[in-house]
Amino acid sequence: MKKIIFPLLAVVAFASCKKSDVKKQNCAVNQTTIAGDYKVESIKYKISSTTPELDLFSSLDPCEKDDLYQLQADGSMQKSDVGITCGGMMPPSPANSWALVSDNTRIQLTDGEYLIESFDCNRLVLSMTDISALGDKQTMVLIRQ
Repeated sequence: MKKIIFPLLAVVAFASCKKSDVKKQNCAVNQTTIAGDYKVESIKYKISSTTPELDLFSSLDPCEKDDLYQLQADGSMQKSDVGITCGGMMPPSPANSWALVSDNTRIQLTDGEYLIESFDCNRLVLSMTDISALGDKQTMVLIRQ
């Protein structure tokens, strides 16, 4: 039992140090710090807590994987088809918006409201639950460009 507790305490201590490092970077979640250009790094989905995680990002077309999401400080949002284009003439993206809600713990995007799981000024981890079934979860990781 003691062999298990010591490593567990070491992990907890290490994790608490990481949290203080994030605070030192001044990465408070607000409209100004979140604003920026992002690309999707991953999209994962679990139908329930006991099922294996599915990689939804790998099923996207290559021309969708490199799209740029521009979150402006004024709350406007635009998606740009950069890198590999999806072919043909792409119409301009419709006017979209984003907003922080619930005391900056959630972000409202065009396709729904996401919980902000973490943000370190470079990596934004968002999740949404109960999408297709009660208890399911989609997690999306966005990387600042």
